[in-house]
Amino acid sequence: SLLRSNTAPKLVVRDAHSASARDGTSGFFFVGLHPAKGSTDFCKKSSQAVASLKAANLGCRAKDPNDVAYCKIAFVGEKAEAKAVLENCYDQFDNVFPVDLSNCGINPEADVRAKKMCVRALGLAPFDYNVFMDMDTITIDPSIESIFDVLHKGFQLTSAFECCARTPEWKLADSTLLHGWEMQTGVVGFKNCPAVKAHARTAVDIYNNVMFKQHLSSPSQNAETQAMGMAKEAIKFFPLPPNFNLRVQTTKSFRDIPAIVGHWHYDQSRKLDDLIKDAKK
Repeated sequence: SLLRSNTAPKLVVRDAHSASARDGTSGFFFVGLHPAKGSTDFCKKSSQAVASLKAANLGCRAKDPNDVAYCKIAFVGEKAEAKAVLENCYDQFDNVFPVDLSNCGINPEADVRAKKMCVRALGLAPFDYNVFMDMDTITIDPSIESIFDVLHKGFQLTSAFECCARTPEWKLADSTLLHGWEMQTGVVGFKNCPAVKAHARTAVDIYNNVMFKQHLSSPSQNAETQAMGMAKEAIKFFPLPPNFNLRVQTTKSFRDIPAIVGHWHYDQSRKLDDLIKDAKK
């Protein structure tokens, strides 16, 4: 067994299509996949992100752990990575989920970040209502759990948006819609449902056939954004405000793209040229 002791979290091995074990559950999870070269210490890499969640005084963490409303913190990883987490930091997570992503179909040369889409595409997320978080996040406020409220209101997918896709020279991309105004997938809330799986599968296809070849800053994010308009099954998406993912890209970088429309209560008697100059400030 991979379980280290009776105090270790439960190692969960579950068929991708078996939802009974997660009915109504909510939780946060981090993904650790095998890197192209070497290995990664996911215990260390995730330690501060997990600690900040535990220190955030989340209402859902104050509930009885046996209550379906209790929000767990989980690690999702390929077999070797899940085994290493259980052996080296078993008390860091409530659950550890080993997953097999071999049937995802993503380009084998894909960036590890892109492979994280496979967790959704194969229906392997650990809970009914999920908040995926990158390991370099820090939770500042307990309002992070309001993402679950968004999902309980009927939305299936939620994230902040960022500007923008960049070339290797860090110039704005011209080959993408609106310079690659795209989902910021470092914090993603979603319901484990067919529409989310269909969206992720479409994103994988777009990544393989279009975005992988473009060598942009975050091609998987652009693939996820395009998939919202191209997936066979419509997705109910809710855009999170930037304070749910405080990055320069979500809070300031929109200023790098041209000003399009100004909107304020201006003096109608002023000259148009002066109004346009003010709008661009």
